[in-house]
Amino acid sequence: MKGSIVALAALAGSLVSVPALAMMTPAGSVDLWANPTHTSVLYANFTGDILAFTARGNADVACRSITAAFADGTVSQIYDGTLAPGDQVEMRLPGGARNIRRMDFDCWSIDRGRAVLNVTADLVPHSVIVPVG
Repeated sequence: MKGSIVALAALAGSLVSVPALAMMTPAGSVDLWANPTHTSVLYANFTGDILAFTARGNADVACRSITAAFADGTVSQIYDGTLAPGDQVEMRLPGGARNIRRMDFDCWSIDRGRAVLNVTADLVPHSVIVPVG
């Protein structure tokens, strides 16, 4: 009896620590080549709290910085680093769910191949991603 109570308590504790699965929605992509580039993407009606970047193509993606500009006028660096093809990094936006107006990408493809950085987001209800630039 005591063993089953301990097992039940361990199971309940592990369920509490499992994060809820977010419904991620595609928010665009950025084509990258071997030359470092600065690309900006403008948005309207893009409110979320979790972003994910996924590298695609035949080369690693290196980012000096990815910044987000929010509707309240603040700007925050949200990522810097390197992703291999197929790798994904997920982050929570500072301040929780926020309306993103622009993302700036200072990234490039390592090696000589083309790479794509896909952006997905966990949107708040009734939010629609509309790239405007």
